[in-house]
Amino acid sequence: MTTDAVPSGPDKTPGTTKRGDSLEFAWTLTQQFSAPEEYQRFTTLEYWRDVRQKPNARNTMRSVLTCTMRTKDPGREALQNRVYKYARVLESFHQNDASPMRSPNA
Repeated sequence: MTTDAVPSGPDKTPGTTKRGDSLEFAWTLTQQFSAPEEYQRFTTLEYWRDVRQKPNARNTMRSVLTCTMRTKDPGREALQNRVYKYARVLESFHQNDASPMRSPNA
């Protein structure tokens, strides 16, 4: 990940992936932040310059979703509430050391 490019979904075009693909991508990206240098590079992205709420350890999942779904871009503000809800669910999986990609019936 470079410091001047905002990470985007699986097809590299923000906003064009299916919701499940975006959430899976955000989950995978967040799991890479176990290395402190990766998280530090994420927090220094150009995207965060004009954003009021900067990423921190308490809101990592929400920050990743905000960035990958580009909720701060003009016309996409309505996604912010949805991102908050998705982040809460994904964070609960993370706290329970479970993967949201595994089916309980598998």
